[in-house]
Amino acid sequence: MIELEELLPDVLVHVPACPEPLAIRYLREAAMQLCEASLSWRESETLKVTTPECEAVMTTQDAQIIRIEAAYLDQRPLEAVDVAWLDDNQPGWEFRYTDNDGMARYIVQKAWNTVAVVPRQPGDLSVRLILKPSRDALTIPEAIADRWHDALAGAAAAKVLLTNNLEIANPQLGAALWGKWEQQIDSIRVKEQMTQLRTKARTKPSYF
Repeated sequence: MIELEELLPDVLVHVPACPEPLAIRYLREAAMQLCEASLSWRESETLKVTTPECEAVMTTQDAQIIRIEAAYLDQRPLEAVDVAWLDDNQPGWEFRYTDNDGMARYIVQKAWNTVAVVPRQPGDLSVRLILKPSRDALTIPEAIADRWHDALAGAAAAKVLLTNNLEIANPQLGAALWGKWEQQIDSIRVKEQMTQLRTKARTKPSYF
């Protein structure tokens, strides 16, 4: 992980007088948007699921979950679903311990950093998660910073320059930088969608 403040020099290229807290805030927001578009931040964790809640909190710092990409309880695959699906298809799921087979079948995200197995069953949970920075993150993955530092800095600078009540505001330059950022995000999103389509066409499930 790398501190967001290490990207400050790239922001100052566009806005030399930019206040550091504002730059950090907008760098974080840009990194969140980038991770949502690219789905490029993946972490695998093995967590202990215990009774009674049968929930687990991820250990990766400065992160929140976008999606559960894969999950296995005691090496048995679980289907990733959301709360709405469970409400529709498994009424009362929050209060069950096990189903008739005595085994969990689903995994669901219950909070920004918490997952639960349904029906409840203790065990060793292996998960692969797609993440984005949390709302108070001060760090991001070094690989993301290395690859996209210029884009992140440009987006952060754009937000600063578009802030009307700042003396350093420059709406014209800010709009230009923001337009470039939106084009980059659109391109990243299209590439990710194409990658997902190719992956679904040729990939068989893998176990870890």
